[in-house]
Amino acid sequence: MSRPSTRRAVILLATAGALLTAAFAVVPQADAATLYACVKKEGGAMRLVSARAKCRRGVERRVSWNTSGPAGRNGANGANGKNGTNGANGKDGSTGKEGIAGPFPGTLPQGITLRGNFNIGGTAATAGDVVEGDISFGFTFASAPTFHYIKAGGATPECPGTAAAPEAAPGNLCAYASVTSNTAGLKTNTTNKWGDTVFVPATAAGSFFDLGTWAATAP
Repeated sequence: MSRPSTRRAVILLATAGALLTAAFAVVPQADAATLYACVKKEGGAMRLVSARAKCRRGVERRVSWNTSGPAGRNGANGANGKNGTNGANGKDGSTGKEGIAGPFPGTLPQGITLRGNFNIGGTAATAGDVVEGDISFGFTFASAPTFHYIKAGGATPECPGTAAAPEAAPGNLCAYASVTSNTAGLKTNTTNKWGDTVFVPATAAGSFFDLGTWAATAP
């Protein structure tokens, strides 16, 4: 009695294995998570069915099984790739808007030199007539500089420059004559932290003038 039963069991396993192989061949992996089949109670013949299909009552029994096992472990990380080459430099950006002007200095720092021109003259009725003018720094010195008048071609330690390139040592205002006529030269009236009021006296009646350049260095 045991031999026929063993033979039938072997046949059933072989038949199931063949059907399983066929099922894996025709069912996509994405849709093959669970398979369903109807197996004959006599003979073990099996047929694949859908999840909602019913087996023949009294003749077949319904079976199902999963085709996907548990997920495997993550594999080791691959080696890092090589760094890419540097990209090309970008284009220069557009010029920004002009910034707000900085604060105007209250007192000019020591050693800063200012320069300008003077041209004072007129027509004298008699000798000794004068014409007044001014030299304005446009900035404030810490204290009034000392005035010096330098005739054309002359120079002093306080005023080492020329009419073409006026210079002044710190704390000095140097007026360099360039061209003069009928005058004894530029004279100072009042010197303060903002500039100097000056005048030119005529040596005789008629036209007279004195023109040149000046330099003033903050003390």
